[in-house]
Amino acid sequence: LMKVFDLDDPPLKLLYSLGAIILAHTFYNFPIIMSIVAIAWEGLDTKLEAAAATLGSSPRKVFRTITLPRLVPSIISAAALVFLFCFNSFAIILVLGGGPQFTTLEVEIYRQARMMGDPSSASALAIVSMLINGILFLGYAFSQRTLTVTETVAERAFEERKPSPMRTFFILLYSLFTIIFLLGPIISVLYRSFSKGASRASETTFSTTWYRQLLGFEQSSSHMGSALTALINSTLIGVAVSILTVTLALLLSVSIARRKKSSSFLELFGMLPMMTSSVIVGLGYVLIARLLRPSLFGTYLLITLAHTVIAFPFALRTILPSVRSLPETYLHASYTLGSSPQKTFRTVEMPLLRRTLLTAAVFAFALSLGEFNATLILSSSRIVTLPVVMYRLIGSYHFQGACALGSILIITSGLTFFLGEVAKGDSV
Repeated sequence: LMKVFDLDDPPLKLLYSLGAIILAHTFYNFPIIMSIVAIAWEGLDTKLEAAAATLGSSPRKVFRTITLPRLVPSIISAAALVFLFCFNSFAIILVLGGGPQFTTLEVEIYRQARMMGDPSSASALAIVSMLINGILFLGYAFSQRTLTVTETVAERAFEERKPSPMRTFFILLYSLFTIIFLLGPIISVLYRSFSKGASRASETTFSTTWYRQLLGFEQSSSHMGSALTALINSTLIGVAVSILTVTLALLLSVSIARRKKSSSFLELFGMLPMMTSSVIVGLGYVLIARLLRPSLFGTYLLITLAHTVIAFPFALRTILPSVRSLPETYLHASYTLGSSPQKTFRTVEMPLLRRTLLTAAVFAFALSLGEFNATLILSSSRIVTLPVVMYRLIGSYHFQGACALGSILIITSGLTFFLGEVAKGDSV
């Protein structure tokens, strides 16, 4: 905005404020709300809306009295999940908080563990955080079971009315705002990564300097020079996390599907990492390393294990429904033909689960690639990842380099999902 309108000062002074923190959390969690509510909305039976429209109700009244009450369960469920994510927020507070004024429980745990060197105080705060997280997670699970209403999806019972010009205008205005809100930060990061100026007041020119420095083709500061190493580290850790997470989640999913009596307990066990934050996961591995072998601190093994714990619940939620929906007739036919359970699993179940396993692997890799909270606690000068280097660049006010590194992270994540879709054989 300063560049477009030729301003000396930013028109909106949001940096290091509560407004910036709320805006950043809204940006990250908007897709979650939209996805959950949209799926629930698509699953609503339209017969009630058709009946109300036939009786003369306006579209506004139909939405207020028929549609909205049936969307309330999904809205509450999405809001509870977003509240859980925001409560455990760490990176946004650390970058945009600007000091102790907006310190949260997770930031204080990190400060006590790494900056103050007081693991006892950090552990006490972690216990408080886990108790609160447990209550929030149980409340979310309870809302999922008690509020969710299953409806029979029917064909659209009536033809939608053509929207009025005023309604069309507001739809376009909302769509434009959404596009700017969602794509604006990404576009600004990409634009800034190719900009170079001697000072804030000077003209900026197109340049690939920051990318050349990140990749080691030009001399740069120590943080910029470590970016290529961080990219290699993040990729290696991400691949290891994908393999380990998918393997463990698949084994637990099969156990849950085959053991009906203890399935609820096993599923709850698999979801336990969601009851705690990734900061606490990192703190836990720090304490384990100090207890068993201090030399483990800051190693590939510890970071990989922490990332696996963080990604495991998401992989489990991806794989478990597919395992439960496997046609039992195929399995019984294989057993009837004399195949052992191991051979049936290898030749029948695994091919049917191929796409699901690829989806879970891609998701685990992306989570590991962008994982910052636990990595910041566990990383050392020997092993750094992309998010850690980006945080150090931001901390040293090297925003162009941070934007270039962020662009690499965006492209890498997008390419990962694209290749995952291609590998599954879906159209992209």
